[in-house]
Amino acid sequence: MTPPPPLRPATLEALDWPAVCEALATHARTRRGAAACLALPLLAHASLAREAYAEVEEVGEAWRRADDVPVGGVADVADPVERAARGAVLEAEDLREIGGTARVLAGLRDWADDRADWLPRLHRIAQDVQVDPDLVEILGYAFDASGALDERTYPELGTLRRRIAQLRDRVRSTLEEIVRGTDWKDALQDTFVSERDGRFVVPVKMAARRGLGIVHGVSGSGETAFVEPTAVVELHNELKETESELARTERRILTELSREVGRRGPALRASLVAAMALDVAVARAGLGRTWNGSVPTVGSEGVMALKRARHPLLALREAESRRSRQPFDVVGNDLHLSPQRPGLVLTGPNAGGKTVALKTLGLCALLVRGGVPLPVDPGSRCDLFTGIVADVGDQQSVSGGLSTFSAHVGLLREALAAAAPGNLVLLDEVAVGTDPAQGAALARAVLERVVSDGARVVATTHYPELKALAGADPRFVVAAAQYEGGRPTYRLEVGAPGASYALAMAGALGLDGEVIDRARTLLDEGQRALADTLERLSAERSALAETRRAVEARAAEAEARLRQLEAEEQKLAREGRKRLEEALATHRARLHAQEESARALVARLQAGGDLGAANKGLQELRAMRTAVTTPTAPAVEAPPYQPQVGESVRVRSLDQVGVVRSLGSRPEVEIGRMRMRVALTDLEPARGKAANAARALDPDAGAPRVQASVREASPAPTNGTALRTSLNSCDVRGQRADEAIASVERFVDAASLSADRTLFVCHGHGTGALKNALRAWLPSFRAVKRWRPADADEGGDAWTVLELR
Repeated sequence: MTPPPPLRPATLEALDWPAVCEALATHARTRRGAAACLALPLLAHASLAREAYAEVEEVGEAWRRADDVPVGGVADVADPVERAARGAVLEAEDLREIGGTARVLAGLRDWADDRADWLPRLHRIAQDVQVDPDLVEILGYAFDASGALDERTYPELGTLRRRIAQLRDRVRSTLEEIVRGTDWKDALQDTFVSERDGRFVVPVKMAARRGLGIVHGVSGSGETAFVEPTAVVELHNELKETESELARTERRILTELSREVGRRGPALRASLVAAMALDVAVARAGLGRTWNGSVPTVGSEGVMALKRARHPLLALREAESRRSRQPFDVVGNDLHLSPQRPGLVLTGPNAGGKTVALKTLGLCALLVRGGVPLPVDPGSRCDLFTGIVADVGDQQSVSGGLSTFSAHVGLLREALAAAAPGNLVLLDEVAVGTDPAQGAALARAVLERVVSDGARVVATTHYPELKALAGADPRFVVAAAQYEGGRPTYRLEVGAPGASYALAMAGALGLDGEVIDRARTLLDEGQRALADTLERLSAERSALAETRRAVEARAAEAEARLRQLEAEEQKLAREGRKRLEEALATHRARLHAQEESARALVARLQAGGDLGAANKGLQELRAMRTAVTTPTAPAVEAPPYQPQVGESVRVRSLDQVGVVRSLGSRPEVEIGRMRMRVALTDLEPARGKAANAARALDPDAGAPRVQASVREASPAPTNGTALRTSLNSCDVRGQRADEAIASVERFVDAASLSADRTLFVCHGHGTGALKNALRAWLPSFRAVKRWRPADADEGGDAWTVLELR
């Protein structure tokens, strides 16, 4: 597939793409990665963009697991590796840096291999990281902590270094004896030892220098000669020979190490490229996280459906304001282009956000080609555009001999040339700089031609003729930048043209009021009527938007109140269950103590004790059993009311009647024109006239309806029947038969340790399969003495009552 031609630098500059790349580079961890971000290649096909986004999502998944891609220690060693491959001998510093990078690369490969099952794309990139472990070991042991070649690895270096140190000490000590002695007392200019040309010398008076040794220099005044005494000449010679031998040995070792690096040059270069690719993926994810972006759906049909899109640079400024605690809120807008509506005309006042919206669309198209998350809300779509042409700002050029209109015509030619499927054309103030009537006609002709040839086009304009384009051509959508309270809101309102507010803004900016009034009189009747109509429509839209926001706020407040009430209800239920369990536990403890007393009495009886005392104890024991099984707490709540779709219900917290539109743990109820999610516990069947009124508003009122499940009566124990509580009840609704049987077994085992001998199992009605399976199994369960269906006052046939042995 032939790659698309590169985009014009002027388009990239007009859309602020270099600034976005600079921001991307700040998220790279390596120098090579940052350089790649600054020159970020633009992907040519939607499949490549989707693959890049998949890599970004894997980086995000690693971050969510408190993991990170370890690329930070990879240095840019491509140049020394290349020189080593050509046979050059590298310096120790280069070799140390290569060794450290090789160690990081090996760790990076191990990291990716360990996560291959859940980071497959990052693992695939890391497959090109091929580091010879022998090289890591060789270079790792070659240098000590100070950066010098390590004597433990190369003992001959230690021998030579110690010999050099010994010789230097002997030379210095000999010279110090000379300067402290008396033999040279009259010849010395001073009593210090210095170094000249790598040899130790002493300062001697010029007149006394002869016969003392070798002169290695003279002071600037000419009064002092720096003499190497004869006594240390041989020591110096031996020192120089040893230092030369050390240098040759070190050079030989560096040559061997450079040869090891050179032999692995291709693998190292490939590893550096792979690490750079991983670093760029990390930078993409980092920039997207900074501006709270998301990965869009990417196709090839020329669709843009951006939710709450923000200009990337403004989104970065907003992120920075959060860190500096200086509020800066960016207004997001929903922006759309599609095959059915390929044209978007942005209208409204100057400084109202039209150009920002146009640039936002262009930058989002570029970000998709760069594989960078967009500053949009989740669920957005942005297809890949292979060609992007942007005409933004004043193109006038004095040096080039171009007027504003001439420059625009040149860009319009480029726009028409780019009018093809898969391309995006962005025109800011299309066809300005000439007669308004002719400019508007030219602008419309250009826009129609661009969409007819299959491209997508976005244009900003003040021309009234273009503001009416949506009504004349269904391929175009017009959006207006809002203007409220004498200032722009930077929100776009799709489907309606916007007034330019030129005179109003001029007044707000301080222009003389008489001049503005005169300008109004100069407008012809049609222009004044159009301007007044647009301003009135804008004001009405603003009022409607304010009303909508107020209604949404009220609905959100009501929803929050419902959640609060539900939480309070659950809290009360928990506290009630806790008090009941505490009371039952207290009674059981007393019962246990009484049973122990009874056993003691029986033991005394068997030993010949008092029969009357034993009878008294048994009577007390029966009284305790009665106290435990007597109801001391409110009856357990019946299963919650289960409404049906289309049924009329009353919302208790609002005291309003509505119609159920969808089910779930929080059914959706329509009250008038408002819909909201409501807790099941906040619903009850509507009765009487309220139900009839709600049914009259229900468009499906004539449809047949099945009544929701009738509330279960509170169980009232009769004929000695035990009270059903949360402690002696087991709910297996929704379980498979084998799961339900296992649940009942565990429940009976736990209950056998308590005083409860009557248990309740709730299996519901359903199809009857679960109920039949349980009741078929119960006769074989030895822990159960007998069982029966529950009576009507115990819950009916949806429950089964067990009596334990």
